[in-house]
Amino acid sequence: MFRARFASFAIACAVLIAVAVGGAQAAIEEKRVALVIGNSDYQHTSQLANPVRDARAVAAVLARLGFDVVEGFNLDQAQMRAKIREFTSRIDSAAVTLFYYAGHGFQIDGKNHLAPIDARLSRESDVDFETIPLNLVLRQMEREKRTNLIFLDACRDNPLASALARSMGRARSAAVSRGLARVESGVGTLIGYATSPGMVAYDGKGQHSPYTSAILKHIEKPGVSINDMMIAVRQDVLAESQGKQIPWEHSSLTGQYYFKAPVRVAVADTKPKATAPASSTSDGTRKAVASAYEATVAVGSCGAYRIFEEQHRNTFYGRLAEEYLKTNCQKKTQRAIKVESADVKKPAKAAADTQKIVVAAADPAPAPAAGAAKEDRPDIGALTVAIQKELARVGCSPGRPDGDWGKRTRSAISRFNAQASLDLPSDRPSEATLAALKAKTETVCAAAPSKTVTTPAKTTRKKVASPAAKKPGPPAAKKKPKEDRYWGGEDTRVDCEMRGLWTADCFTKKKR
Repeated sequence: MFRARFASFAIACAVLIAVAVGGAQAAIEEKRVALVIGNSDYQHTSQLANPVRDARAVAAVLARLGFDVVEGFNLDQAQMRAKIREFTSRIDSAAVTLFYYAGHGFQIDGKNHLAPIDARLSRESDVDFETIPLNLVLRQMEREKRTNLIFLDACRDNPLASALARSMGRARSAAVSRGLARVESGVGTLIGYATSPGMVAYDGKGQHSPYTSAILKHIEKPGVSINDMMIAVRQDVLAESQGKQIPWEHSSLTGQYYFKAPVRVAVADTKPKATAPASSTSDGTRKAVASAYEATVAVGSCGAYRIFEEQHRNTFYGRLAEEYLKTNCQKKTQRAIKVESADVKKPAKAAADTQKIVVAAADPAPAPAAGAAKEDRPDIGALTVAIQKELARVGCSPGRPDGDWGKRTRSAISRFNAQASLDLPSDRPSEATLAALKAKTETVCAAAPSKTVTTPAKTTRKKVASPAAKKPGPPAAKKKPKEDRYWGGEDTRVDCEMRGLWTADCFTKKKR
């Protein structure tokens, strides 16, 4: 009896060892190669905080998972091409290839381009010589039949693309779009985007962007297929961005892929096991609900969120919609009373009769979610004030910081661009503009020389009656009013003198 039991135990151990050795051998035989690039320190536009940190973390994780990693950080155009060539030389007979990129990227005419740190993009022809087309990397990966995985955290707000669009004029500027375009890949390829095609993703306030942070959280979990991983990544990013950023992927994979294979038990348990109930929501239904939620976010109205919440109340996205409604769509009535005072010259009764009371009920704009990051819900007025203060600090003052992105502020941005050799957008406030201003520790704009302007004293001439015998002549021609010498007019001149502010509006007009 003892010998029989011992023999059975020995056989079971042999089976376990064989399975373990076979699994290890399979892992060794499967060749996996990755290219990881992160660009942060851009030379001709505002720098990004997270891409290099994101890429270093992804490269370290992939190395732990058995990938042969080619990595590069803060690369110019020549260096990026060299890294792509090195990656191409290593992927012969590879079973899996992976490309991860974090940094600036944009689309033009529906084709995606990645921006090296030395890209300037002063005109449309620069695109061919200063950027890396995404299709260059994709072609190398799809030369052989294998599993190809691409992750693009490159949908941030891109001043380079804005400058390029302005240089192309109205007829061609529409060809440059924010975010990245959808790419149709070959069989066996998955392309993951940080957000929906044509939309802008957030760089994040922590050590990593929301998209890369979610990938790092799930990629090393054993037994999680890449399809399940991308669903978990999408849920994490949606929750962190209050439903405003929706990761997207295009997949033509023909089977399940695991970064870390599931743990398998070699010895079968003789005891019967209860069958787990099937999920109440199939993959097809989940995808349909996710697509409906994306459409709801695109509409953005409280009514759209209410319709979605009613139809999908018991799903993950339904709970997100419910939270959005609680936070942003509570109806409140605010009453503002405006009293117009009566004319003091009228009798008291008449003044009382002319006093008007206007009561207006207003549906307030949605309030920002409690605890929501400023980057998720930017306050344009506060952002404008911050930019105006930074402009004043570097010597390019637009005047009193009033939160109004008007002519003076736009002129101040233009002066800053000219002196700092940058091309920040002057038509709107942005976090990138604020970051570029904060990066300057010295005075950029030279102070305008102080001027004292005096107005000539007004003299009155005493009218002398003409002799009765003198016949009245034709009326004298009226003198043309003196053209104001200041761009902003007389009110601007007075304001400039009283406050000591010498902005672009305070300069005298050049003689023609």
